[in-house]
Amino acid sequence: MQECYLDARNLLIDETQLDASIFPLEVLANLEEILDENWLPNWEAISNNSEQ
Repeated sequence: MQECYLDARNLLIDETQLDASIFPLEVLANLEEILDENWLPNWEAISNNSEQ
């Protein structure tokens, strides 16, 4: 899953021309969490982590 995520991340960066640093280098969740329609990542923790 990590390889697919990195491929998608790179495509997104190329397509949007946004700074790569705003996109995490690792998948934010496991497959079970991603498929759970009631699950949302902790965006505040993610945002704080990417600023370091």
